[in-house]
Amino acid sequence: MIQRLPLVAGDVAHLMDVIERMAGLGSSTVLVGGLVPPLLLEALDPDGFDEAPSPRETTDCDLAIGLVIGARTTIDDIHQSLLDAGWQPDPQRSQFAWRKGGLKLDALPVPAGIEARDAAAVAAVARFETRAPEQFFRGYEFAMQAPVVINVETPDGPRPLRIAGLVAILAAKLQARLDRRFDRKRDAHDIGWLVRYMKPSLIVDALRRAAAMRSDLVAFVQGQLERSFSDPDADGCMDYAAEAHSIVDEYNEPHREAVAMSIRVILDAYRRLG
Repeated sequence: MIQRLPLVAGDVAHLMDVIERMAGLGSSTVLVGGLVPPLLLEALDPDGFDEAPSPRETTDCDLAIGLVIGARTTIDDIHQSLLDAGWQPDPQRSQFAWRKGGLKLDALPVPAGIEARDAAAVAAVARFETRAPEQFFRGYEFAMQAPVVINVETPDGPRPLRIAGLVAILAAKLQARLDRRFDRKRDAHDIGWLVRYMKPSLIVDALRRAAAMRSDLVAFVQGQLERSFSDPDADGCMDYAAEAHSIVDEYNEPHREAVAMSIRVILDAYRRLG
């Protein structure tokens, strides 16, 4: 299957060029963020993708870039490579933000061992981020360890692209909702949209596989889904419905209930099998 990124051809070329440049520096990359849920659903559950309404529109590219502490490549090398390719920093958005033409890129450095609080990784991160590693990097390192590889359409023909897997993207989105206290609807939309239209058995299987590698990450995902999405009146379901459908309760109640039911089925099945 060849999938299409929701970007114009020139922006796809810019993104693939960044990935190639990072590979040339010895750094692996994984696409994370809002572009991932529709790509993941289409790759893992084509029937669910066909049933689902259009996903949330975004052209922001979030790219996790792996770093091995003590290796040749540094954060400064990554920044210089982006500058050499014509990218411009976009500090008004964030310290990780770049822009080239109409494409916005968040280049997120992920030092190996950061989620385990490796001392060298934590020291490297202290240069550019003050939040605790388990917050800012939630799901990113696991996304790099267990990516899903898809084929995407590019101006040069089909190319492989590594994207965050299901548990990694859920963890990252759930953490983002905690971090963005006043702007949580888009993350709730992505979470609700994905779990509502993907087969529950696929999500349960992904949780079981991930638990063997990152039981802490799975426990976080379980807890946040239970708290914010297992009841139609919970904040996650309310935010999903407001973003995806309507703020009018009598209209969006069935949508909230559908997400909550999916979450309950998933969590109940996971508990039985676990």
